[in-house]
Amino acid sequence: MTSLRLVFRNLLKSPGFAVYTILSLALGIGANTALFSIFDQIILKPLPVADPSRLVVFHSEGTNSGSVSKDNYESVFSYPMYSDLTAKLTGAGGEAATFDAVIARCGALGPEGGVSISGIGEPQIAGADSVTGNFFDGLGLQPAIGRLFNQNDDKVEGANPVLVLSYGYWKEHFGGRADIVGQKLLVNDHPMEVIGVAPAGFEGLVSGAKPDLYLPIHMLPIVSPDFKHLNDRRTLFINVFGRLKADASIGRAQAQAAPVYKAFLEAELREMKNPSDKFKRGFTAKKLEFVPAGQGINVMRKRYQTQLAFLMGMVGLILLIACANVANLFTVRAIGRRKEMAVRVSMGATRATIIGHLLVESLVLSMLGGI
Repeated sequence: MTSLRLVFRNLLKSPGFAVYTILSLALGIGANTALFSIFDQIILKPLPVADPSRLVVFHSEGTNSGSVSKDNYESVFSYPMYSDLTAKLTGAGGEAATFDAVIARCGALGPEGGVSISGIGEPQIAGADSVTGNFFDGLGLQPAIGRLFNQNDDKVEGANPVLVLSYGYWKEHFGGRADIVGQKLLVNDHPMEVIGVAPAGFEGLVSGAKPDLYLPIHMLPIVSPDFKHLNDRRTLFINVFGRLKADASIGRAQAQAAPVYKAFLEAELREMKNPSDKFKRGFTAKKLEFVPAGQGINVMRKRYQTQLAFLMGMVGLILLIACANVANLFTVRAIGRRKEMAVRVSMGATRATIIGHLLVESLVLSMLGGI
């Protein structure tokens, strides 16, 4: 305490030095902290799901037939292709499984990728994702309240008018009321029952999308009457994700999936009418790749990674300059305090005592700058 009192007394005698040092450190530390928070959210932070390192997104580039609809840069597949791949890769057909689960999602088809919500409060447009029945289970998520989808909720077209609210939408628009479970909302004028709320922190698998609610994929033709192509192999609209088994690598999974995917493409090709030879070669040459998706489909990362890395370097340089300025200030201050230190030594102060005092002074200024 004596050392601290002495430090503050000395700093009050040199307010200009103290203020300049604190502000220099505050500028460098503050800029780095603020930008690193953004960098962490966009570039580094994994999805809040069980073991995100085992999550991959299915990717396939090349010639497509039919229509393509998507809300991100990743590959999309038809629902029948998703079903076929799920059966083969999870061992449902008796094959050796490399995936614990294969799930899919798409942005809801509607105004600006959303749906109209009414029935409780003012009508509004909400962002929505349509997902497979095993979506939440495949991600290892538990509900905040109520329950999440299961396979029985997503088997028959239009048979299960249920929905799950996102945690943020539940808190913001329904005040976190537990009695929302069991109530009905009108989704594009179709009554659907709220069965649960997704866990806090989970905001979907596409960065920046943040769906307000989730619908079973088999309800798409009901809430979006213009969409009549759920079982059409030439309508590509869903992103497919898989959770690798604990003992499976991406390389092994791709080796297993390659002949399976090629066989499915050849089967689809046989159903097409008079495709050209060029189209045939391009279509059947497509490869199925599994891309690590511990951060989901990170649109922001793909778009801004280079810019953010450059900015991190710039603010790091600002911190370095601030530290160099502070070091120079301390050097000049030390020269001006030579007589003070000589007096302390003559009065019996040891070298360790003086060094300790200077370290406490530096620590106090650093803490104030950090705060």
